[in-house]
Amino acid sequence: MLGIMPGTKYGWTKNKLHTVGLEESILDINHTIKADFAIMDGITGMEGNGPLFGEHRQAGVVILSSDLMATDTVAARIMGINPHRVGYLKAASRRAGREVPPLGNWKNIEIIGASVNSVKQDFRLVEKFRFLRS
Repeated sequence: MLGIMPGTKYGWTKNKLHTVGLEESILDINHTIKADFAIMDGITGMEGNGPLFGEHRQAGVVILSSDLMATDTVAARIMGINPHRVGYLKAASRRAGREVPPLGNWKNIEIIGASVNSVKQDFRLVEKFRFLRS
């Protein structure tokens, strides 16, 4: 959702959103702009020090969902990241007034196509984000 914010207002890399707090910015944008459907292109991902200095990684997945939290939850699992440790996903669950599904019971997310385990790859994380590992 950061991609929909105007670069002329927030700078090309949306630096202002990072400096005020990336997770809070993600939550505010998603609270303000209601998306009906998400398409996440994970054919080529990025690991390491992204989004500008990471290395490309062929992941070969596309995730589609009408639930933005489910989209990010599945993507996190595919990358070997525990969604319970991703701050904005936990906070989004609280904002939505629900007790952590789909995070807490992510297996209840209907997967059509390849299973998460069949496409899972442990993406390389920089040191400060290694706490996210499952």
